[in-house]
Amino acid sequence: MAQAVLAAEYTTGSKTRLPTLDITRIENGARTYLEQHDVIGKREARAVAKALGATPWNF
Repeated sequence: MAQAVLAAEYTTGSKTRLPTLDITRIENGARTYLEQHDVIGKREARAVAKALGATPWNF
């Protein structure tokens, strides 16, 4: 059985939305969204991911 991975997925912002960091659990290829954080940029996203023990997945 596969080990579950806690992943941090970064989404860029736009003029009206801040960049976001989604924390997901990936198990057997299925993603379960756990929480979402508004961040300033990738630097802050990496710090939040590290503090939560999540692996940066797409940044």
